[in-house]
Amino acid sequence: MHRPINHDVVAPHSENDDLSFEQLAKTYSYDLISARRRIFVRLVLKEIAKRADPVSVLDIGCGGGMGMDAGRDEYVRAIAREAGTMYGVEPDESVTPLPGVFDHYQHALLETADLAPQSIDVAYSFMVMEHVADPTSFFQAVYRVLKPGGSYIFITPNGRHFFTRVSKALHLLRVDEWMLRVLRRRQADDYHYPVQYKCQTPSAIDDVLKGIGPASTDYVFVENRGLTGYFPGPLRPVLWLLVLKRKWWHNPNCLLNLIGRITKPG
Repeated sequence: MHRPINHDVVAPHSENDDLSFEQLAKTYSYDLISARRRIFVRLVLKEIAKRADPVSVLDIGCGGGMGMDAGRDEYVRAIAREAGTMYGVEPDESVTPLPGVFDHYQHALLETADLAPQSIDVAYSFMVMEHVADPTSFFQAVYRVLKPGGSYIFITPNGRHFFTRVSKALHLLRVDEWMLRVLRRRQADDYHYPVQYKCQTPSAIDDVLKGIGPASTDYVFVENRGLTGYFPGPLRPVLWLLVLKRKWWHNPNCLLNLIGRITKPG
């Protein structure tokens, strides 16, 4: 059963915003998407639209919405409007759930959440995978809650991108919070949940899944110019050089955002 997607907040704005997983996998999408939230939500909506109503949907690490700026809740609401039942789990107890979005909500890690086995058709997470401390336990929990044929879709920083490599190194040196305050003073306090960077590449994810159970996996890489805030003042020429490199050397595996779809056998 296929339903049309018609939400203004997630309407395509750029050339590749409305591509499917299969189309994105064949396309070099640097600077051809308008926003990572928009393309991600559209992929989640496409996954929901494949399934017969009612569709149970789980937002893992739902927080206060997608991103930190105004309107971040509208992306989640666009998904909730298509869900038969909307579930949310969030480990940070200081976070208040978005009003009028979730039918079932709890403060918990996915690994400890009270969710019935094989109860979810589509699970998703937005910029959560980089915070997972134990990938094996996390994916075991994903596998447990998905129905046969259910899918988990996520977006996370690509472990092969220079930004993730540098961030991981700074984190290991325990200077990442200091550096963040230097580069982005006004937003430093928003980056409070600890990062782990343990499962940021397709090969690392596939290795974990091998020990859990059969699953089909799809991965795509996308990037716009969202890193401008990390290159202030004298660092701006470095950004220009990186942009030139991206436009000249078309290697999709090195783009900033990794989007994955993991499907449990039906």
